[in-house]
Amino acid sequence: MAGFSLTATAGIIGVLVLYNQDVILAKHYLSDHDAGIYGGLNKIGTILYFLTLSVSQVLFPRVVEAVAKEQNPGRILLSSAGLLIALGACALVVFAVVPGLVVGILFGPSFSDAIPLVFPVGVIGLALALDNLLVQFFMAVHDRVFVPILILGVVAEAALIFLFHARVGQVVIDVLVALVGLLVLLSARCYVLLPRLRAESLAEPEPAVGQRLVWRAWLRFFCFITRRV
Repeated sequence: MAGFSLTATAGIIGVLVLYNQDVILAKHYLSDHDAGIYGGLNKIGTILYFLTLSVSQVLFPRVVEAVAKEQNPGRILLSSAGLLIALGACALVVFAVVPGLVVGILFGPSFSDAIPLVFPVGVIGLALALDNLLVQFFMAVHDRVFVPILILGVVAEAALIFLFHARVGQVVIDVLVALVGLLVLLSARCYVLLPRLRAESLAEPEPAVGQRLVWRAWLRFFCFITRRV
């Protein structure tokens, strides 16, 4: 439980940092007006992210069950990714056809500078959703190799914004490059991992005899204290 909790914590925190750090850095480097524009764009991207979030949440238990039953989890992953992309594509069509309407409804005419960047930000939201889907998959199969890849993605996003932040469009490109690059690396890891997945890969090693004795001693002590109380 402790080992899996650390892996899950790393995955969740990594996705949350990717979700938030660009707004913090944009606020730091851009002017107040441009930072406000980027903040609005970020919220537009999160619409697509949360639209598809349920897919990645359902993926986790289904992958665990599939591996435990010696079934192919790759099919579940591909079908989930296909469903996520289909949902995201519907939003992207709206973003591409009527970006002015999207900005006008959400933020009003004062955010008109954001209109040309609505579609790229939608792609960012879809890329983040796919990254999160793969992170959920890796956590479900108890993989830990994805953690340094995720950290690399977080660092790359921050470094790109640090280096290129002259205007809002540059920050959007920075985030897009970082998230798409992370998606490529996570996909490559998934391609390598899938053929190796078996039911025993999810099984945790049996504790050593000494560890079992320690746990039994602690359990007896806890039961003794509980009875006394």
